[in-house]
Amino acid sequence: MSDTENFETWNVLKELGFESDKAVISDIMPGLSFEFGNFTLSASSVISLRFQPIILFTGFFVTPRTIDEVCFELPRHVASKKLLAAFLAYYLRNLPFGERSISEKDVSWLIEGRLNKHLLPWEIEMAAYQLRPHCLVQRLWLRLALNNLSDLIAQTNDNETVDFSFDGTVLKIICSEQVLAMSADGNPWRSEYTIPVRALTHLPKCLMQERVGVSYWQERLHIGNHCYEGIQEKAV
Repeated sequence: MSDTENFETWNVLKELGFESDKAVISDIMPGLSFEFGNFTLSASSVISLRFQPIILFTGFFVTPRTIDEVCFELPRHVASKKLLAAFLAYYLRNLPFGERSISEKDVSWLIEGRLNKHLLPWEIEMAAYQLRPHCLVQRLWLRLALNNLSDLIAQTNDNETVDFSFDGTVLKIICSEQVLAMSADGNPWRSEYTIPVRALTHLPKCLMQERVGVSYWQERLHIGNHCYEGIQEKAV
């Protein structure tokens, strides 16, 4: 268990209002359930098909014309109570009831969970992705720069590097002390990035978009739809 995942999901569920339910089969007996009035959400402590300990949530939302099945799983430990509520609100988001129509029952954790959507791990990753070093370059200019870069790489030792930087106006690519500069749009990058020459052996020749993205994400250089491993933040 990670040091940041220090809340037992089972105990937090009880704090949120889940109650003991002998009808729910669980490794920890009795199981738990939460009654919305027009929908019951059950929680079971079980081992998943991947042989991992989880909390399994199940239920059926029934209306005169439809039946919606709910089935999702969460880890047995979470980083915070707010995160658990956010998880639950996310997995219940497609049910036809709304915040004001759950049989007039006040479910404060459901409302709070929706407000804390930003705590969900994929939301955090998406926010980080939006803030990644990134710029957009006109296709014609980038194609010319990449053609020149290919020629330089062919004459450069594999142990050398290619540097990328962007000041908010100009994207610079430096190889063998030769500077390839072109106008670009985006927010200035906080630092320069460097990648081994040997990682750029197959630069894109066909750029589909009118404006092509150049970015750094998870130690990869992205040029349009092409990805290159090994780029790192350059030490100052």
